[in-house]
Amino acid sequence: MSEKFYPQGTLCISSVTSNKEAGFSDYRYVACIAAQEFGFRVIRNPEDDGMTQEDFEYAMENENPVFILIVGEVSSDMVNAEFATAKSNCLPMFVFIKSVNRKISESTKKNMKELSEVTYDKCCSFFDTCEQLHSQVRERLRKYIQKKLETYPILQKGTDLAYIANKQLMKVARRQIIIYQNTSILLLGARSSVYENAFMAELMKWLRGMRDDIEFLHVFCMNETLEEIRNNAGSYNLQAAKENILELYRMYEEQGKANILNIRYSEKPNNVSYVITDTNLVFVIPVEDERYTIELPSYIMQVNQIEKIKDELYHKTKKLDRETLMKIYEGV
Repeated sequence: MSEKFYPQGTLCISSVTSNKEAGFSDYRYVACIAAQEFGFRVIRNPEDDGMTQEDFEYAMENENPVFILIVGEVSSDMVNAEFATAKSNCLPMFVFIKSVNRKISESTKKNMKELSEVTYDKCCSFFDTCEQLHSQVRERLRKYIQKKLETYPILQKGTDLAYIANKQLMKVARRQIIIYQNTSILLLGARSSVYENAFMAELMKWLRGMRDDIEFLHVFCMNETLEEIRNNAGSYNLQAAKENILELYRMYEEQGKANILNIRYSEKPNNVSYVITDTNLVFVIPVEDERYTIELPSYIMQVNQIEKIKDELYHKTKKLDRETLMKIYEGV
């Protein structure tokens, strides 16, 4: 007999509370029923499913599940420990907080901002009863699935979609942004395209306020970028690009965070330009003499595969130091 097919993949449910509140096994069960109605394979707390903690953690780290966390009265340490795996693996996370007559404890209030920041839709839901929880889980999963269907896949001729999509991705990235371009927009600046200029403005804004816990990696082809400067310098405002990137170098050096501005270069060009973030993958692929942009949700790619891509980039590229940067702009 063939294994059952789960169209929405795996969903893990856990809960955390510090005062042995009654009913949490019931809450996990209700959330399980709501998720199963959409076609998820649901794994609950080990004590509910008769599985080991190791099995539960393996599913969290290797099956790219959706993660539901049901919260009672908690301390920050308990919350941090519970969602650390979900956050580190960029899992879509939904938080539901148990309240009493819409009131929650002071300790839970202190954690709400951080909880909201790491959730898929940047909000937490409150419930008093099993019926309310079932309704809320259904509604938030419905919106999650609808959004997946709306964005899978997107294919368009040209590169305008790439700049439009990447501008939006900059705003929601929480863990990582990887940008590969044969010719670096950071070093050259934007051309006359309104989409390039909008993306460049968003990228500079993001880099000026980049958080310490986000990994930024920009890789470009040195030879292709230098050739673009030699042949098409008039298409760019190289002086403005130079001032912008030097401003970034100075800012991060003054803050003692020069390692965060991770700009690297290779000698060989790549046929495909791409951006990888927590939520999406954007590729620009050549087809004969044309280029097409394809945008896909990142859940189709396992975390360990993305880590392999990063390992390749780090091992086969060199970091752009200030001395090499200034040689690029000689005569500008």
